[in-house]
Amino acid sequence: MAYWRPANAIVPDTPYPFAYRLTWPNDAPTRTGGLARVIRSAHGMALQTGHPQYVIDYALPKDRSADSIRANVAVSQGKLIDEVVQPNPATGGFRVFVTIDPQQAEQIELSVRPFDESGPVGETWLYRWSRA
Repeated sequence: MAYWRPANAIVPDTPYPFAYRLTWPNDAPTRTGGLARVIRSAHGMALQTGHPQYVIDYALPKDRSADSIRANVAVSQGKLIDEVVQPNPATGGFRVFVTIDPQQAEQIELSVRPFDESGPVGETWLYRWSRA
């Protein structure tokens, strides 16, 4: 999924030119500027609470360690219940768990950005949750 907002408002009945490039997981560009790359994400319901939960797996460049990584998680509505970052030995990277309570929201924009004491260490993962 992709989300964007043009710099200027779109005027009805007026052409608006734009361009974009689509990639699929197996052919996405691999240059990430040394940042950890999202290799998989999944969602379901948290066992204890039944709230929506997301799991994001990141692959780390070989010269980095997952030990001090934290996640900056933002939700546009509802409530962030929990976030957990842990090393993932299966991938050599790390895994981020995010649990939210939508409360009365119909849609929620989620973003996850891993960081450590030096700043961002991974790609930003974006997702739009919707009740429908």
